[in-house]
Amino acid sequence: MLNPSDAIKTQQEFSGRLKDNHPSAQRKCDSSREMMKLNNYSEAGEDIRQALEFLLKDILNNSKSLEKQLKQPKRDVLRSELGKYLSSKNMDKANITFLSDIASSIMHMSNDRFKHGEPINLTYKDIRFYMNETYLIM
Repeated sequence: MLNPSDAIKTQQEFSGRLKDNHPSAQRKCDSSREMMKLNNYSEAGEDIRQALEFLLKDILNNSKSLEKQLKQPKRDVLRSELGKYLSSKNMDKANITFLSDIASSIMHMSNDRFKHGEPINLTYKDIRFYMNETYLIM
């Protein structure tokens, strides 16, 4: 497991890679780290949620919300926007399902705790875990 300073360094390096092709996602990544430093958990969580949403919009070349990118009819992950994209890249269905499940869990938490609510009863470690998991998906 990475210690916090290693995780932050990794996030900064990742943010730098986003700069040229995904500037909106990159700005939100940077903002999420800044908000976390200031203990603004709600803003940090919302910013990293938006970073993932902006990145998916860029990669999938559409303007759909995070929820619409991950929505799947009858639990068929290959029919979600993300599933279709990953399938087109010849990714194994088991890996697509795994990634989609993690992304969906992150999306539900982000909606409940950040987009439509406040991160009540979440500790610094809880927020850091959520942010790290979102970075991994990205």
